[in-house]
Amino acid sequence: MSTEFEHNRPPLPEEPSGRSSPSDESIPSDESIPSGESMHSGESRHVGESMHSGEVRSGESSDADSFPWPPRHDRGFIASFAATWRESTFQPQRFYRAMPADGLWPAALYYLLIGIIAEGARLFWGNIFAMLGVSGYFAAFGNGEVPTAAERLANFLFSPIWLLAALFLASAVIHLMVLMLVPDRRPFTATARVLAFSYSPLLFTVVPFVGSAVGGIWSVVLAVIGVREVHRTTTGRAIAAILLPLAIAAFIGMMLAFVVGLLGLQAIRSAG
Repeated sequence: MSTEFEHNRPPLPEEPSGRSSPSDESIPSDESIPSGESMHSGESRHVGESMHSGEVRSGESSDADSFPWPPRHDRGFIASFAATWRESTFQPQRFYRAMPADGLWPAALYYLLIGIIAEGARLFWGNIFAMLGVSGYFAAFGNGEVPTAAERLANFLFSPIWLLAALFLASAVIHLMVLMLVPDRRPFTATARVLAFSYSPLLFTVVPFVGSAVGGIWSVVLAVIGVREVHRTTTGRAIAAILLPLAIAAFIGMMLAFVVGLLGLQAIRSAG
């Protein structure tokens, strides 16, 4: 009887040949599992790239933030002015290397502040020495004649106008020299900013007699350093860009004085 039951039992359905067992499906293959080395290297590259980009961004922002002028919200006006004067006067190479090329009017404002302080010092000492009858103080600024109080006051009040005119005229002439001497130069704004910040030593005008002379020479030296660093050129070309216009202006002035002297001498001879 058992034999008949086994004979009449329907056959079991066969499993598809392509189907794997559940245990095989739950175990991923070796190819689908990322190795520890690849995961570690990928994470290292990702972290390294993010750290590098972060360092670059922080370095760029720190360079921009390190320049003391114009004043920032985290530093007061007086502190920024003092830091700009100190760094531009005593650390010019570092100062001009960090100086941005754009931003003409903030630099012009700093230049005007220095110029107005210097002219105020001239007005103060001029009044003092005029009252004392000391005309030697005025020899450095003119023909030695003591100007009147009204003339001294007018010179001070109109100083912002001629200071700005002198800045733009000198910047145009010197940048023209830079265009001729320096192949790879920066724009006009960079030259004007150099001259504006190089005016810092004129603050020494507060010291009578010697202050103006020391400040003027020091200012020329700073202008040479600034042109060299900002336009990335040689010292010789920077000296030529600064001193050639001065030499030409001095030569023209001497020639004009010579011609005026000859004309005056001829007028005296003809009158006699």
